[in-house]
Amino acid sequence: MGRKHALRYFPLLGTLFIFIIVCNFSGLFPGAGGVRGFMPPTASLSVTAGFSLVVFIGLQMAAFRELGVKGFFARFFKPVFFMLPFLLIDEFVRPMSLALRLYGNIYGEETVTAQLYGILPVGAPLLMMALSLLFCTIQTVVFTMLTSIYLEEVTAHDIEVR
Repeated sequence: MGRKHALRYFPLLGTLFIFIIVCNFSGLFPGAGGVRGFMPPTASLSVTAGFSLVVFIGLQMAAFRELGVKGFFARFFKPVFFMLPFLLIDEFVRPMSLALRLYGNIYGEETVTAQLYGILPVGAPLLMMALSLLFCTIQTVVFTMLTSIYLEEVTAHDIEVR
């Protein structure tokens, strides 16, 4: 991403990281999660879709800011003109994949923990909750890392504007 872009987009990436990790870890509070408690906010598709919408709008604003009007639209025609439909689809699939990946992993982990609680209420949920610390951290890092990769791709200055 480079030092210049990293410093410029650190507030967005840092805010996303902190907000997502706090949401993920909220399911580990005593009495939370599973059947009797509340699910973490990131176990809801509407919350992860909201995160992804913020990322999508941020990507478009960053591309427009870095590339200008001509460069913003020219990036959809590179490397060849007929790639336009595929590049437009890619532009909208990225945020959807971010939302579905985060939602699916956190919801799945919470569901498995709840089922283990029903089968073996003492030992298995404790082990799963310990592993949840790792899973939640990994999912937060993946979301933030993919967002930074997408930012780097849309702000690349290798587009020739004619």
